Amino acid sequence: MSSAPRSSFLSRRSVLLGAAAAATAGTLGFHDAVRPTPVFAAGTRPDLKPVSMAMHLHSSFSEGIATYDAHLFQAREMGLDVCWWTDHDFRQMAAGYRQAVRFDSRVEKENNRDWTWSVAQNAGVVNGSYTFVAEPRSPREEGKAMRLTATAAGDAAGRYTMLGTAWNSTYSTSYSDTTLEIDVLVEQASDSAVPFIEILSSYRPATGGRAAGSYVLQYRFGGRQGHWTENGGLTGVIGLPARVGQWQQLALRPVEDHRILWPDTVAEDASLWRLRFGLGVEQGSSATAYFDRLRFVRERHTPADGVRLLQQISDTYKVRYPDVTQYPAAEISLVEHMNAFGGDDALPDYGAQAPGKDGSLEAQLKMVDWLHGHGRLVCLNHPWSNKLAEQLVATNGMGADMIEVGIGYANMLKVIGAFDTAARNGVFITANGVTDDHNGTNWMREGTRWITYAWSTGTERDAVLKASDEGQLWFVDPLHYRGEMQISVQGRPRMGAVHVTPARSVPVHLTATDLPSDALVDIIVGEVDRPGLADLTPAITTTTVPASAFVDGTYKFQMNRRGGRYVRFVVRHGGSGAIIGFANPVWVLGEGATDVPASRMVLS
Repeated sequence: MSSAPRSSFLSRRSVLLGAAAAATAGTLGFHDAVRPTPVFAAGTRPDLKPVSMAMHLHSSFSEGIATYDAHLFQAREMGLDVCWWTDHDFRQMAAGYRQAVRFDSRVEKENNRDWTWSVAQNAGVVNGSYTFVAEPRSPREEGKAMRLTATAAGDAAGRYTMLGTAWNSTYSTSYSDTTLEIDVLVEQASDSAVPFIEILSSYRPATGGRAAGSYVLQYRFGGRQGHWTENGGLTGVIGLPARVGQWQQLALRPVEDHRILWPDTVAEDASLWRLRFGLGVEQGSSATAYFDRLRFVRERHTPADGVRLLQQISDTYKVRYPDVTQYPAAEISLVEHMNAFGGDDALPDYGAQAPGKDGSLEAQLKMVDWLHGHGRLVCLNHPWSNKLAEQLVATNGMGADMIEVGIGYANMLKVIGAFDTAARNGVFITANGVTDDHNGTNWMREGTRWITYAWSTGTERDAVLKASDEGQLWFVDPLHYRGEMQISVQGRPRMGAVHVTPARSVPVHLTATDLPSDALVDIIVGEVDRPGLADLTPAITTTTVPASAFVDGTYKFQMNRRGGRYVRFVVRHGGSGAIIGFANPVWVLGEGATDVPASRMVLS
């Protein structure tokens, strides 16, 4: 794929304001299904093969606990071909991220964004408390310090902690390039009463004799010194000296300590997800400590810095997971969210501004144009706006190339309705299905677990993006269905195509392999009468057939073209009726059809 803008991008914004066209009278156009041997095996072309993709994944550079490692492990177990890394763009570069915490109050602001402290005390602690005090405080900063004190309840062991939370998780990202500067004063401590700073980090699959789970880095002051692990290896401890009565000015490098503690993992693939300050006490002991002047010092400053860090991690995992192809992408997040694929990998530069979102349609359209200018394909993410149908019709799909139709089920049906309204108006946009997984713990347990397939010549980036641009995608719920889906019109298997033909009636072959025996298939035929904004409802007829109607994986019928129509189909679970497979449509239009992208046009 060229990095230059495609000509088909240039006409996507044309506003559709035409009057409603009169629908051609007549029958639906389904004839009795013909059942001879299928013309093409499994709906394939000889040069194409199904390539499975996870098209919306978040790693340790986003605000969740996921890692590249966790996602790649599941992709390998599932036999997935391609992972697209779509971390939030501003998080990749830490744009507008928290720079400092001054420990002056329970809530403190930076760039008018809150940092909030939350207290937690378990049953093993009595007399736990926090205060913000004017003295003692760090000699390096005016204001106050945070004082923590706690006593163990009898022979019990307990913890008293303060969790720091930044607005919109604006310190949560990979700690690959991060130094934490912090000043600590230990007033009272012993081997059984230890102040600590704790980084709650990322989830990883089982490795090195350790169970799968979320990792923790804990910096302890007093007692044993050095590096060791606890909690089955998932907690890494860094024992530091406690200079009682003296302010200690520390520069903590989590990535370096990670390498020492877990040398079998990729240390850069770990998040500074949450940060806790606390006291661990036992056997009736007491601890008191002061914390002040926290600074987040990051080496990345530009979009290119973030892209470079992510690519380095991805390259490292290519050795461990050679069977899973990885590509960088990004979720553009300071407008209504959209994923950007391919092109020159350019990202908008937000500078140091606080990451405020512009949710206007104008900002969204401008961003789509900017990304197209860098040769990128654009996908509209989790598009559950109540105005979606109107926006898709009025802006020709907002200029985008793809739209996430496979999302959470409650919103999915609404998006499908808007998708059909757009298809009715000749808006040629490709549907895909995603997980949008931020945790990486278990894809199959997630309610949103769609994977997308492409009819592609291979797993090369340009090949799968070409298929995406052309509409040659289908998506499935892998817990229930992983068959191949294809639509052939006039003997040409080409999902997503726009067939322009003088024929009044065309043969249609639907292919769905490996259907569960109790599955149902909905065949949706829609009118393409282009009513514009005058009618924002779909104009569809649905026919439902059982899996047994697909002979050798194929169902055939004849479809009347009328003034223009499209056909798509979905596979539904035989028990719940939920959609478990979704194929992109094929349009059939008469001669003289205009505004058809060259990438989709099929003349016959």
